[in-house]
Amino acid sequence: MKRNSCHTNTLKEWLSHSTEPEQEARKTYWRLYKANWRKNRRKEQKEFTVSFSPQELRLLTHNATSHHRSITRFIKEATLSYCTQQFLVPDQETVDQIRQILSLMYSHIQKITEDAVVSEETGATLMEKITLLETSILNCLTNSQQG
Repeated sequence: MKRNSCHTNTLKEWLSHSTEPEQEARKTYWRLYKANWRKNRRKEQKEFTVSFSPQELRLLTHNATSHHRSITRFIKEATLSYCTQQFLVPDQETVDQIRQILSLMYSHIQKITEDAVVSEETGATLMEKITLLETSILNCLTNSQQG
């Protein structure tokens, strides 16, 4: 992994102008750099501190684990899912597998149609139904509003 030369150049510049011993100057540089980074991050993103009772924490931990997410990520995604009225998909891998299976079915029907095993009209109808089925299943898995 290549280091960012910007840090190296500014650190070298800092060390050349510093009157402290090199080790202390490095510590000072990185302390100031990280403080500035945190300050800029706070300007761009709002952070909240939330407290949970032991019972609430157990509930959160259980649900985060069942959704294959960290507690922090689960809290953020669950909150945003609630606000946008969408389901928080418990297992995205399963949804992706379902999508892949439906795509394979579509491809097989398309191949059968091309090989003239079934009529082109029948194949087109089947492919259209598979597409509608895929859209319907994915909509049911990800959206709380139906219809």
